[in-house]
Amino acid sequence: MITLQDVIEAQPKWFSAENKRFFGDVSYFVRQGKFSKKPFFCQSTYMWSDMFGGKKTLVYRVHHLKDDLTMGELVEEIFKTKQALETWLEEN
Repeated sequence: MITLQDVIEAQPKWFSAENKRFFGDVSYFVRQGKFSKKPFFCQSTYMWSDMFGGKKTLVYRVHHLKDDLTMGELVEEIFKTKQALETWLEEN
């Protein structure tokens, strides 16, 4: 099973303190799709939601992971709750 540490070691610059602060990321974790058994990189992030006077809102984003454990394609859907993310993972 692939761990967050494996992903961090594959691309440490992605996880720099500067990137985390710049993008408004809160936490990272790796989950496996229930049906595909593929690993997904998940992040909770504010992703600039408070720009231009908007309300700071926490959301969840998902990336596919490439075979070398670097970030692949970003899933278009933005998950408003962790439960919504978990449901998506159960369906993928």
